This record gives sequence, structure tokens and C-alpha cells, in this order.
Amino acid sequence: MTLDPSDSNIYWTDGPMGAVFRCATSGCASATQVGSGVYPTGVAVSSTTVYWTNSVSPSGTIAECPAGGCAGAPSTIASGQQNPSIAATDGVNVYWGADVGILACPVGGCGGAPTTLSTVAPGINATQLLVEGGSLYGSTGGSVVGCATGGCGGTPVTLESYSATQQFALDSANVYWTDGQAVTGHVYMCPR
Repeated sequence: MTLDPSDSNIYWTDGPMGAVFRCATSGCASATQVGSGVYPTGVAVSSTTVYWTNSVSPSGTIAECPAGGCAGAPSTIASGQQNPSIAATDGVNVYWGADVGILACPVGGCGGAPTTLSTVAPGINATQLLVEGGSLYGSTGGSVVGCATGGCGGTPVTLESYSATQQFALDSANVYWTDGQAVTGHVYMCPR
């Protein structure tokens, strides 16, 4: 689930329905379907385009269509991806987590040859990605890691490592994360 840059619309996926939806943040009588795919999961949106991952392994794809919706079928910007799951964009590139790591592709597409920004242990996929100020942050395998959007040589900087990291957020100076504990949970912070 994500907001558009103006915070006026929220977008989300429904994998079993094979759909990507949009609704105004002020509310809507019913959601508008803006795209479709084979088990769409992660979604990201720029001011003009919505991107999502179709999580099928080993032939997953990264798809796109105008933020208002596709008149026809969505375009594929990356194909042959192993279980892509979550997406983010800075308007220049689209980023996603997959079984092999955190990957990037220009918004115009890259076929089956995305750039690998970070490798992770096999089977540990990014569960959340955020792009801010030329850096990409992801939660994967219980850690929050950071990497320049141009790449980090396969090894990201670990900002925090906690086996139960659930969600994280950023501000200009810090990274915040939750530990996922039900009643006794905590929110943690450390400098970026």
C-alpha cells in the first residue's frame, strides 16, 4: 500500500484478485481498479505512473501503467524476476525486493536485466522499501539496510539488526522501526 506524491490517492494490490486499486484519501464509494497482473504484490507510484510486482517465481514481472489506470494491458518494465514482492520508486528508477536481493530498473524498462543493488541470503526477501534523498532503505531478514540508489556493491549498510523487525520509517536524520511484539512492543530509533 502506498500514497501518491501529493497524498491525494492511496494505491494497493490484491494478489488473489490479480488487481491494483486506487482510492482518494478523502474516501471513495468504491475503489477504482487501475491495473491487473498475476498475483500483484508490491506497489509504488510516482506523480504519473503506478508500478507493481507480479509475484510469480521464476517468471515474475514488474508492471506499470498510468496512475489513472490502464486503458489496455499494463506495460512490463522487467521480466524473469524470482518472486518479486515489494516496490518503491523515485521517479527515475523502480526498485523491488526479490529472492536474489534488492534490484532496480529505469522507469523506461530494462527487460530481464535489472541492476542488483544489494544481495541477501537466498530466500530472504525485502519486506518494505523506501526511497529518500538518493538512498534506498529496505527491511530484509530482520534488519533495516541502506544503499545508495546507484548501488552499494552488493553489500548494504546495516542501520539496525533485530530479528523481529516489522516495519520502519524515516525522517531526515533517523530510522525508526518496530519489533512486532503484540502487547509489549517497542518503537526504536537510530541515526541514519
